[in-house]
Amino acid sequence: MHILEPLLIHHLNWPKLKNLLEEGSNWKLDAMSEKDRVAKNSEFITRGNHKSAKKYNPELCKTIEKELQQGWMFPLPLKYILSLKHGELAPVGMDDKQWQELPNRKRAIKHRMTHDQLFGSINGLPINKRIHKDALVPLYFGGCLSCLIHYTISVRFATQQ
Repeated sequence: MHILEPLLIHHLNWPKLKNLLEEGSNWKLDAMSEKDRVAKNSEFITRGNHKSAKKYNPELCKTIEKELQQGWMFPLPLKYILSLKHGELAPVGMDDKQWQELPNRKRAIKHRMTHDQLFGSINGLPINKRIHKDALVPLYFGGCLSCLIHYTISVRFATQQ
């Protein structure tokens, strides 16, 4: 039995998650020594998340709760990161630069959680600096046009006031 099974057995995607925890996720990266990985994780545990995650803590908690319910995220006690083979932490932040239109036609900030895979450490390069980009599967932005249209409308709305 996997060490995390008692905590995560009821997670929607436990079989897939269990496989990822046991076998790992294959991403071609430049190597990092085990000593540097542990030191980097310890540094990030001490440092914590970005200031924006602290500033918008209620919004962050709401986002995490939603992702947990949808099965997109699973809770993992922080102490387990040091026991996961090749596991690396990344600080979380909250983006507050986007807007959403409310049913009453008013606008509100749309908070979006970010995982900062570019954040540097004194103990090693971040994941996005070590990844072999040529080995990644191409990503196609199916929702890009919709986002651009919404952005254009929000800019027009802002300039008309």
